[in-house]
Amino acid sequence: MESKRKIQYKITIFLLIATMLIFPFFSTFVFTSHAKTDAKPIYSSVLEDLEKSESFDIGKYPIVIKDYSLQFIQIAESSDNELFIYVYQPSGNDLDLRATSINLATDENLDYKHYELEYLNSYTTLYKYKVVDFTVSSEEERYYNIASIFRKWDVVYDGSSELELEKSFSVGQVVQVSGFGKDVTYSYRKTEVVPISAKKALNVVCFDNSFFSWMTPGENGYCSHVVLFSTDWQIDKVIEAKVYAEYQYSTYTYNKHGVGYFPEDVTEEPYSTYITRRYDEKVSVSENGNTYTFNRIMTSSEYLSALGDSAESYKEDFEGYDWVLCISEASDFFSYSYTGVLYGYEQIGGTLLQSATILELTFDMGGEIYSLGVVDNLSSADAVVDSHSWLDDVMKWFNSLSLAFKILIGIVVGALLLIVIYFVFKLLKLAIEAINNLFKGG
Repeated sequence: MESKRKIQYKITIFLLIATMLIFPFFSTFVFTSHAKTDAKPIYSSVLEDLEKSESFDIGKYPIVIKDYSLQFIQIAESSDNELFIYVYQPSGNDLDLRATSINLATDENLDYKHYELEYLNSYTTLYKYKVVDFTVSSEEERYYNIASIFRKWDVVYDGSSELELEKSFSVGQVVQVSGFGKDVTYSYRKTEVVPISAKKALNVVCFDNSFFSWMTPGENGYCSHVVLFSTDWQIDKVIEAKVYAEYQYSTYTYNKHGVGYFPEDVTEEPYSTYITRRYDEKVSVSENGNTYTFNRIMTSSEYLSALGDSAESYKEDFEGYDWVLCISEASDFFSYSYTGVLYGYEQIGGTLLQSATILELTFDMGGEIYSLGVVDNLSSADAVVDSHSWLDDVMKWFNSLSLAFKILIGIVVGALLLIVIYFVFKLLKLAIEAINNLFKGG
């Protein structure tokens, strides 16, 4: 019989050989599986895709110095139900001003959505992007109504701006897609889009600065989210508007003095939403005990007129804009002031509009009704504050009176002041006499 040592030796040799044979297969399986899980899919190049068309001519897409635009070429659907966008960027990849998002409707008509774009690859002036979080419909016939495409605003090439986030470029294409796979066909036709010539997103803030506002801390203000815009088109009435808006809740503590406990500022996660408003929808806001009611869509002059004197502080911000979209209000907005013996602070908070872009408009122009996509930058929102005080209100009221009433009020106020001065003088006289009597008594 073999010794125990020899048997152990043979078993060890067998295990070593088995390990050497199995490990390559096992390691390949493990690392390949891991790679398949983590690796990003490899996409075909933009040039390879475009050259599939016999009519494609790369000579039509030259580098053009100082042309920083984005120009739509075509779309394509993948077998994995992804949607690709092909773009001509004349500035070339030396500047690499990549597209960031696109306004796209999956209907021959409207209902636009704002989608992010993911850069895949490029070749000189030709770029290929994927529409993020988009799945191609299973319908036999599909539509892609593209209004505009965006890239990041660049102060060097687009000019200095504190509010512009993304610059938009007109597309105005409706793509009809039929069939799938080898039988798929794409047909393109132009469609009109409305260019926005000027726009501003605002948080219109108003505090209740009346004489008695200190009695109701935390309930003395409101914030309206509005979008001002103009277009070169001669629009008679804006009937309906759809806006892509981004919001965020936050608080801000200021005017801190003394030593004590100050509330920590809160900033919640931003979120986006789509808002559609009609001109005949009504909205009401209350300020200094007054309630103002107006339409969701109106001209700038109509908006300022509806708010009256409360809009005086930010009247200049509305000048030069044709239309006002009142898209929402911050129901959670507050303004709080605390003044203690040793310390104090002021705090404001609420949901504020962060950015906005107009997606589509329905309007009356020359008696015809149109519903069209819009070419509009994605802009961050500014804030304007109605900072008038109760004393300002008193002075405005006084200045609005006739001369006779002003004289009468002046006489009454003068008489009251004389009476007050008389009683103050009498009190001082009595106090001085009391002090003298104390010293005499001592």
